[in-house]
Amino acid sequence: MNQIRICLILSILFLSGCVTLRDFEKMTPADRANFVCEQDSVVKAYKQQARDFEDMAFESSTAINLGYRMVKSCKRVKIEKPGNTVCRSYEYDHQLTTECKTETIVDYEEQCNETPVSVNIDHEKTKLRDYNESFERSKKRSELEFNQCFNRVTSKTAKEAYEYYKK
Repeated sequence: MNQIRICLILSILFLSGCVTLRDFEKMTPADRANFVCEQDSVVKAYKQQARDFEDMAFESSTAINLGYRMVKSCKRVKIEKPGNTVCRSYEYDHQLTTECKTETIVDYEEQCNETPVSVNIDHEKTKLRDYNESFERSKKRSELEFNQCFNRVTSKTAKEAYEYYKK
């Protein structure tokens, strides 16, 4: 139950972005280290890189299974829409005449088409293998960086960990 409470508090602090030295003083050294190292820019970069490779591997795997991939092509298209209508009435030779003009609003929107394109299965298998290897390397590197950070921060006082976090 205490672990859940700590996780909840850490989540709230992280989402609110308002972490103070007092908050750090209330945490255990391990909780401080987890909190700080999850925010470490190097750790986050390797985790993002691993997610990117995982996404690319999924796309290649899907292409292998389907035998094709969808290629998206987009273009900006001019869209004209009627705007405000302004009318003006005037009298000429005892005859009332009304003229109305509608403004044209010009906007642009992106229109996209997806086209199935067959893939070279052998090439996709090579890409899939490379993506999976890169994913594993990035994942291991993020874990290594996290562990190094964790070891550095765990030994710090609450104040030192807070200062490290604020950098």
